Amino acid sequence: MDDVDWAESEFPETIQTNALVGKTFIINNLKTVDGKFGQTWIAEITLDGKAAEAWLSGNHVSRQIESRLWDDGNQSGLPATVTLERDTSRFGEPFILKDG
Repeated sequence: MDDVDWAESEFPETIQTNALVGKTFIINNLKTVDGKFGQTWIAEITLDGKAAEAWLSGNHVSRQIESRLWDDGNQSGLPATVTLERDTSRFGEPFILKDG
């Protein structure tokens, strides 16, 4: 995890979403927080065998979490192994989660 950029925010130990692009990790737990762009997800993850906290930002990622991993507050889809990617076929190349 030495090559991972850490977010500069009120959550200084939290990995930035863009630092996870191309990485496979396990989402163990999820919570929402209110950020400067509205509500967003923070995940407790396992990356390279180590526990960490990471932002999971973006509209597409949020919808994926809500539909696949978060069932009315019941985290029935967890733990989940995923890979964070950019969808280069869509405008803005949004973040997306793929099954790891």
